[in-house]
Amino acid sequence: AVSYGCEKERSIELENVARFSIEEADPITITKDRSYFGALHSTVKKIGDVAVDSTGNVYMVDEYRKRIQVYNSSGLNIGSIGKAGGDPGEFLKPGKLTIGGNTLYAYDESLYRVNNYDLDRSVFEDFIQLNVADSLGVDSLQNTVPKQFYVMADGNYLVAFQKVNAPDDRSLHFYKVNTEGEVISDQLMTFKSKSLYIDNTMTNQVIMMLPYEKETLLATDSQNNIYTLNTEDFLIKVWDAEGKYLRAYEYPFQKRDLEESDVVEMFTNVFQRRAIRGAELPSEWPAVARFLVDDKDRFWVATITENLENYRWYVLENSGEVLGTFDFPRKSKIKTIQANYVYAVELNRRYYSEEVVKYIVEF
Repeated sequence: AVSYGCEKERSIELENVARFSIEEADPITITKDRSYFGALHSTVKKIGDVAVDSTGNVYMVDEYRKRIQVYNSSGLNIGSIGKAGGDPGEFLKPGKLTIGGNTLYAYDESLYRVNNYDLDRSVFEDFIQLNVADSLGVDSLQNTVPKQFYVMADGNYLVAFQKVNAPDDRSLHFYKVNTEGEVISDQLMTFKSKSLYIDNTMTNQVIMMLPYEKETLLATDSQNNIYTLNTEDFLIKVWDAEGKYLRAYEYPFQKRDLEESDVVEMFTNVFQRRAIRGAELPSEWPAVARFLVDDKDRFWVATITENLENYRWYVLENSGEVLGTFDFPRKSKIKTIQANYVYAVELNRRYYSEEVVKYIVEF
């Protein structure tokens, strides 16, 4: 047994742990798809989440205009979904996008509801209200708000309710919720949210997210499995839909030493830079920064290496075997992977706006 007892993903002696080496990982070729036009024909000041359907249509959250912009597989704008407002189908703060079958699920982080759109007809269908915890009599959900949602293969939702005792004491509590917005399970798992750092030593109080804080990342697949990865280690835990631990995949990894100057250089705000200098820094960076599951249920894991300008990504089979690796700029944020294409949000300096860039992946 291997002992990993961080959060409650539960403190347990891990059984059924398979270990894989990443030392001899094959190189993966990733090249920009020059035939994809991105956002060149439609300025998007700030892009939030991105989802791609089975035909290659791209749905991106336009945070400034509070709607979802729709592009075809060539990158040409073919319309939009929703608009700013508080009525059903509208948004105050559009967040995560998920596609399941012919339905687009769009979470509103301010209204705490999921708007559902029929992609075949491009129309709003209905919505599910998620901020019903206080009325359900679930003790552990009192004074919480829904923070994350995942569409499970069985049609229900996995919802993370966040409880905040203090900026540096925040926790996520995961429950299954049905399409009526009702909690239908006991607590499946809970773990700490990423802490916020507070600096009160200056005239201006600084509250910020530190780039080296560890956190637990969660993803789901098409088979109703749940995966968690605490960024401190390159270790993926597999759970069933009821929160029962099944197995784990471990990848021995040499973490990078953390230097204060490296962290300071990530910020331009003078108050944030001063706050970093006053923070108590760990000796090492976390092993992992990003964790995604693609449309083929493969894992995509971004690790932190010596070159802080890039992440070193590893692509893993759902069974844990290493498929390959590639380096990719940290500033280019990979949002989703569909049909061996990577979709990343990048700054278009010519148009002073953000665009989705499509990359071809060759194993």
